[in-house]
Amino acid sequence: MPRRRPGQVRADGCGVWECCTPADELLELFAIVEHNLPRRDARRFRARLEKLDELW
Repeated sequence: MPRRRPGQVRADGCGVWECCTPADELLELFAIVEHNLPRRDARRFRARLEKLDELW
């Protein structure tokens, strides 16, 4: 998921959050998690998300 470009992420899904989570909501959730993690863990979290970005 390209988390650095939330305005560009648009995909229609089935409408069920657990299946086809709206990208903007997911990006907000990731930002909240990242903000509340300790600095070291936040770096690890960002690194994992960047690897996922490459797969999107």
